[in-house]
Amino acid sequence: MSRMSETELIYAIRGLHFMSSHLKRLLMDNEPIEPEVLEKIKSNEKIVRDLEFNLPLFASWGQRARQWRIDLFWYKERVAKVNELLEEKRLQIAERYTMPIRDGINPSGDTDDSGFHTKNTEAEDAEEDEMDEAMQYIKDNGAYRIAKWNRLITAAERAKEMSNQTQEKEDTEQSKDSRANEKTKTVLEPKSQIINITNNATEGADIKEKKKKDLLQKLNLFKERMPSGEAVGHVEEVKGMLQGLKDAGMEMTDPALQAKIRRIFTDRFLAETRTELNADEYVENYYQNHNKSFEDIRNYNVTSVLKRIQSYKPVAGGSRSRSPEPFNGQVSFISSSSRFQSSRFDDSNYRCFYCDGSHKAVHCTTFFKRSERLTRVKELGLCELCLLAKCNPRFCRAQNDCSVCGGRHHRSLCPAYVRH
Repeated sequence: MSRMSETELIYAIRGLHFMSSHLKRLLMDNEPIEPEVLEKIKSNEKIVRDLEFNLPLFASWGQRARQWRIDLFWYKERVAKVNELLEEKRLQIAERYTMPIRDGINPSGDTDDSGFHTKNTEAEDAEEDEMDEAMQYIKDNGAYRIAKWNRLITAAERAKEMSNQTQEKEDTEQSKDSRANEKTKTVLEPKSQIINITNNATEGADIKEKKKKDLLQKLNLFKERMPSGEAVGHVEEVKGMLQGLKDAGMEMTDPALQAKIRRIFTDRFLAETRTELNADEYVENYYQNHNKSFEDIRNYNVTSVLKRIQSYKPVAGGSRSRSPEPFNGQVSFISSSSRFQSSRFDDSNYRCFYCDGSHKAVHCTTFFKRSERLTRVKELGLCELCLLAKCNPRFCRAQNDCSVCGGRHHRSLCPAYVRH
């Protein structure tokens, strides 16, 4: 066990937090545990031991230290649950594939008159080869991960086949009875049919209205129930809510709906999303493969959750005029270098300290990495706290610390916020 610096501890905790969230999704969805996940768990064992040794040294950090201990606790709990499931699978396979031949009984249950094993048929030999292949797979993978071995579900398939045969017989009998009943039934009057159609349409509209109301309520409460450290997953969650509202018949150009979206996708939310995606290389690789919106979020290019979002433009007198654009009916993320036209997201009034562009320093893409920005600060002779020239960091009057980690540096130079 080694002493960890403040930056190393923050990165380690965030990496375990994302891994814990990934394990939680796998366990809730009953998905198979991939070998890559098991390798990641094994590589994290030393990190867990180092954190258990170092976290007590940061007890004076108060609430943040308590949250770190909680994150470590849940990670260990979910790893233990994964190991428990793997052990259960291993026992099932051992019971399924280790059938000792004793008392003159072979795996197929056949014996000859003398009590000795009968000679295996070609089918039995093939079955044994399949069992050997399965055991070799288990041995090679080491973690006892089971894909979809036919031998494990043979009994279930046979039971299903018998159930289907029984169901077919019952369906045949019911069809005979229904044909007999149809001969005795009278045709419904047109008036009754119209009433039934009207009732069905009313019921369908009520269901859609209820669904729309529930989704709007979830959208209203979204920011209140948003847990820290899972911003990336919330992007897709909002997207799903909007798709549900569209399916329920709600217009995507509704001003109230668009106002809700603007309240969710604030600068702070996007900054937290980018911080999370920069926290751990494993998480970045995962979202690059599974989330098409990854590059948009990482580069602050999420222009809207809608294809055509209503833009807000400042006009004379301080008021705002609304000019909605047509919406083609598809809810998706789009790649674009522009951002919301709302003044809340407009960087045109700012000057970048690094490249002299019209944007905030934290949004600079010319000098994207922290190492590049530090080099640029030294070249221009800027203060690391306020990014102003002719200012000594030792005597800088900047009152606010970094809003991300609380350190004494500008937010655009935060090691927990910007990639190295």
